[in-house]
Amino acid sequence: MENNYSLSPTARFLKKHGMHSAALFYQSLNETLDRRAGRTTRFHLDHLNVPTYQEGQRLFVTFRDHIAANHNEDDVENYGCQVDWNGVCHLDATRFGKLAEKVENAQERYSMNLVRENARHMYHIPHHIRYAHGGWHHTVDFRKLFKQGLKGYQIEIQEGLMEETDEEKRQFLRGMEDTLIGLIDYVERYKAYLKTCLQEKSEDPCLKGLVEALERVPFEPPTHFYEAFIMHQASMYFGNAFETGRLDDLLYPYYEKDLVEGLITREEAKSLIRELFEDIEKRIGHPGAVHVTIGGTDASGQASYNALTLIIIEAIRGLRTPNVTLRVRKDMPKELWEALLENIGKGYGQPAIVNEELFLKGLVEQYHIPFEDAVDYVMGGCSEMLIQGKTMCDSTWVSYNMLEVFEDTFYNQFLNCDSFEAFYEAFKKDLHVTIQDMGRQINIRQHTEGLHMPTPLMSLLTGGCLENRKSVLGGGASYNFDSTDIYGSTNAINALYTVQEFYKGTFKGLQPEAFLESFATNYEGREEVLRKCQGILKFGNGGTELEHLAHEVMGFVFDEMKTLVGYRGNGQFTPAIIGWINWMINGEKIGATPDGRKAGEPLADSAGPMQGTDTQGPTATLGAALSIPQEDCLGTCIVNLRLDPRVFKTVEGRMKVEALLKTYFAEGGNQLQINVVDQERLEQALKEPDKHRDIIVRVGGFSDQFVCLDPSIQESIMQRIVHG
Repeated sequence: MENNYSLSPTARFLKKHGMHSAALFYQSLNETLDRRAGRTTRFHLDHLNVPTYQEGQRLFVTFRDHIAANHNEDDVENYGCQVDWNGVCHLDATRFGKLAEKVENAQERYSMNLVRENARHMYHIPHHIRYAHGGWHHTVDFRKLFKQGLKGYQIEIQEGLMEETDEEKRQFLRGMEDTLIGLIDYVERYKAYLKTCLQEKSEDPCLKGLVEALERVPFEPPTHFYEAFIMHQASMYFGNAFETGRLDDLLYPYYEKDLVEGLITREEAKSLIRELFEDIEKRIGHPGAVHVTIGGTDASGQASYNALTLIIIEAIRGLRTPNVTLRVRKDMPKELWEALLENIGKGYGQPAIVNEELFLKGLVEQYHIPFEDAVDYVMGGCSEMLIQGKTMCDSTWVSYNMLEVFEDTFYNQFLNCDSFEAFYEAFKKDLHVTIQDMGRQINIRQHTEGLHMPTPLMSLLTGGCLENRKSVLGGGASYNFDSTDIYGSTNAINALYTVQEFYKGTFKGLQPEAFLESFATNYEGREEVLRKCQGILKFGNGGTELEHLAHEVMGFVFDEMKTLVGYRGNGQFTPAIIGWINWMINGEKIGATPDGRKAGEPLADSAGPMQGTDTQGPTATLGAALSIPQEDCLGTCIVNLRLDPRVFKTVEGRMKVEALLKTYFAEGGNQLQINVVDQERLEQALKEPDKHRDIIVRVGGFSDQFVCLDPSIQESIMQRIVHG
């Protein structure tokens, strides 16, 4: 942008008033959004302040550096208009409105209105509040980056421009080229700055090691463990994805080589990984946003456990985040079982465990993912399932509340049904209609995001986008999932079973109208109905008929969700029961229900029993969870299990826990999150929180410090039955 005559009138107007990113974005409206956004991203990278080095720093960018590394070269006159790294225009209407005083002619007035209206529409993503959006999940394509480095991306883009004839696709590649140039130039500036620091601090081994690593990475493939570590951490930062992927699998070849050559020790590797985890914990405002996946299977079908798998299990001890998930095969080494049980027994809540055979089978057979890609599945965020480096995954977060659907069916259909079969059919029809409606709403949102959010850095580093010549939100990723999180499933099962009991005559003498009125009035004056509802058999305590009902209704819901087709590329829906913290929020908006809940009370926090209702021991609890067809819930299907700390005090007790977990997976369990903490300690933590900040608990897809949780969540966790 060397002279104003090469700019559109709108760009000249914006540049004249100091809005440089917006001027670049509006340089030509005849260009594609991807081309314009790439130019803007390069501008931000060109002006991004390099972080200040502090003695002893070993990470590429730390939490402290990330906060400081901004720039003030944009919107210099403070008119409130900037286009960000993702190509999205942020506009403060009040500040931008003051620009009207500076408008000199009709053309400038048109430019001002154009920018204002475009910004407004970018933020207007139509969807029903019932199906709100929870966020994106993806990982950088680490394998590709490690194989070819950023210079390999340069070659790929240049070759693509030579071969590509479609103008829109060429403009996508031009946008990626700008983004990549900005990225490389930023690293070069950072490296030059560090070299000047080295002249003054030549005895600092950490600074010397960082400079030496940056001589090679991220431009070229790494050759040593520290180079691979820096490449990995830098790409997480650049790709706007603080997901580590298969950290042990990615870094192990470099660790093994350096260990043999005497260039690294086990403790040095563990120290680096711990430093990364601690930095992630500081960086992320709320746990549940970053995931580390370890163990599992390699592309040849062999076990993929290694020395770093064990190191990571040790390194996460005492931290609330990142989430760590261990992929458990039947042949997982004994030392990893021992490390896992030690972590769990000490109350760390990490790692969660998933059933390797179930996930691989489902990904290949249900979602038709080639085995060599399926083995690279990882968890993102709380527990959303991704194919590492090749996936854009939406999380529908608070979107599908089964108990809310049941509530509407109950009030609208119950009095019209003369049998449970009729009511159940009415409920299934409502499930079908609402699931299909949810799919349409999600696709409207995805379409709108694809139109307005080009996300150049994410697109550059996500597998499939360069090949498909599309942005990651425009459907460019190799795989596109929607992790369709289901809430209130256990409550809906219990409520449905209670209605069945009503039709059987369990509530003798109570007329349908009076039964319905009991819930509409929150059991006021109907305490006997409440007691009877609470006394009816609950999910988690056996009962063939109840578990058959659970299997049937959840199978119906999962099958309905898998019929949905996503807007992005080859979009597929992966049903999930994760929970996050919304089992609390979603309960607040629902009145009293036949499962024995009063108005506003929480929902079940996972696919397991409702908190406090599983009284028959851990075998019955997990047996109930197995009645759900978890193989069809690859989003994932979390079960929270709370065990008595005394169980872990003996070898025999730990062996029994190991046998319980192995049996659960052998019978078709999907995922387990285990809390081991004494009830008395939790009660003490409520009284003296500052003395008990070391208590880490699993919540719903993530771990957190017990004393930092909302009181309502604390209370609900304490209601979980402690199993011996």
